[in-house]
Amino acid sequence: TAPRQRDHRERIPKPVTPRPPTETIETWAHPNNFSYSPLHPQGVIVHSTRGAQILGIEFAATLNWFQNPNAQVSAHVVIAYDGRLARCVEERHIAYHCRAGGMNYTHLGVELEQPRRGDEISSMQYEVLRWQLEQWRDVYGIPLDREHVQEHWEIDPLKSDVRAPFDLDLVLG
Repeated sequence: TAPRQRDHRERIPKPVTPRPPTETIETWAHPNNFSYSPLHPQGVIVHSTRGAQILGIEFAATLNWFQNPNAQVSAHVVIAYDGRLARCVEERHIAYHCRAGGMNYTHLGVELEQPRRGDEISSMQYEVLRWQLEQWRDVYGIPLDREHVQEHWEIDPLKSDVRAPFDLDLVLG
């Protein structure tokens, strides 16, 4: 009998322990890609990057894309595979991350570096995401539950991020 292939989620500690980022970078999105209008966060939408298709390059490519004045897309933070966190839009402003249902106006946006659908989300990303969500909970009172923290595909059925193998329930504990 062939050995059972391990699901990468077996390597993620349960519950996920929050960990501060290995490094925090401030690389602000171009002003065309967000609104200076005030944001009063009621929740968080979790996205994955998907574009450059190569781990490592994907993180930098996403940050560069947010700085492109024609992109018309951004997120408040991006979390790299190695646990670095980039701040791209100030939390008091509206990032353009989720057009469906007006969520840009009520939700913070976080991107996880994931070059291709189905690529693993690292344990560092799970831990830094948990840390960031706890920061937002403490500042804005956002409950850490499935009603207030959702994946992009749950809001917009035309989107596929983040999905398996990512498991948001591990983060929310």
